[in-house]
Amino acid sequence: MAGWEEGMHMAIATAMQTGVLLSLASTAADRGLTSAAMASQLGLDPRATALLLELLVEAGYAHRSSSSPPEYLPGPHLVALQQSPMTLQFTLQLWSHMAQFVRTGVPVAEMDGDVSAREHAYRDSTAGLVFYEKAAADFVDRLGVHPRRVLDVGCGSGVWSLAFAQRYSDTEVVGLDLPAVVPNFARFAAKMGIPEDRVNTIPGDLHVVELPEGAYDLIIVANVLRLECPERGEEVVKRLVKALSSDGTIMVIDALAHGTPSRDRERALYAMHLGLRTRQGQVHSPAEITRWLTAAGLQNVTPLDHPDVIGALGVLIGKR
Repeated sequence: MAGWEEGMHMAIATAMQTGVLLSLASTAADRGLTSAAMASQLGLDPRATALLLELLVEAGYAHRSSSSPPEYLPGPHLVALQQSPMTLQFTLQLWSHMAQFVRTGVPVAEMDGDVSAREHAYRDSTAGLVFYEKAAADFVDRLGVHPRRVLDVGCGSGVWSLAFAQRYSDTEVVGLDLPAVVPNFARFAAKMGIPEDRVNTIPGDLHVVELPEGAYDLIIVANVLRLECPERGEEVVKRLVKALSSDGTIMVIDALAHGTPSRDRERALYAMHLGLRTRQGQVHSPAEITRWLTAAGLQNVTPLDHPDVIGALGVLIGKR
């Protein structure tokens, strides 16, 4: 029937706005909440809450137990959300803010603010990037490069670069990020068992920190350019290409998936997600970033495909 799919979308939005999804996510692994208990906990109408929970069961966001009365626990879609890089609470806060964002243009957060704002935003959020650990290992295989020195720009947890150090015992990895963030990189490297003598950090602002020319065989720029306007993004690329060795490779990881309806939909969703948490962040097209790389002197820029694309994730490879 026409309108039913829209009704399901509104049910999920209502579950976000009323706290029902967060309440579901907070239930114990072996014991959920009855609809009456959840309504009482959240100050909602019991009958309407029971109807909403049944919709969430059908949408895959809730699971109904066989007990009487039934208890409700997280469904598979909600479990997947809980495993994403950002906390579930922040993710739900973002999507719940969309109507207000469209009215005012004011985001929930400013993760692209000044250095202090960026430090505050990313100091605690980078740990969730280990969500990409398997994809990082796959990209090591697909790239087919054995680098001696890797520079990870905006390294965060280091999930992309440390995969190379884990694969190759003679690879040294240098993580560049803001001073409050780089300790995450060192901690994750230690957790992976990578020796300290192959892990170094450069605490500082990627726009101003000095980088030795021609020093790195591989430079990884993951989830960084989206926080920059086109002019600053292009300047970042120019600076980094100068630090590449004569036969070096640059690996840009960003919201670059495209070419199919599902990938284009993921990029559009990610663009809104980015807008909800930045003042000027934007998803740059593969063509635009390719132009920056070629203008900086790289002759061979190609996409690195992955059969199991995670959301809007995509990779561009540029070589000397």
